Amino acid sequence: IRTIKGEIFFDKVDVANSSVKGEMATESVDTLDKASDSELQGNNGFLSGTKFPNISFESTNVEKTGAKSGKIVGNLSMAGVTKPVPLDVTFDGEGIC
Repeated sequence: IRTIKGEIFFDKVDVANSSVKGEMATESVDTLDKASDSELQGNNGFLSGTKFPNISFESTNVEKTGAKSGKIVGNLSMAGVTKPVPLDVTFDGEGIC
């Protein structure tokens, strides 16, 4: 992935108020193999990049699961399909890693 844009809001007092939102261009997926990239990104490829130029994630829930750990659940949209995805995270200092 060559380019991602987005925003992270982290509320260290109440983690549940935190949020994550990100988007990347399908064409920025880079497998280091041009033939594979074309296959993935093309209109008939796995990512259908011509028809769906972006992949996005937006959190719906952020929770603390331990002193420095948490879970972010959000909607991942890719190739015209949106599904909920859980992400295990580590809170490192002031943000999320």
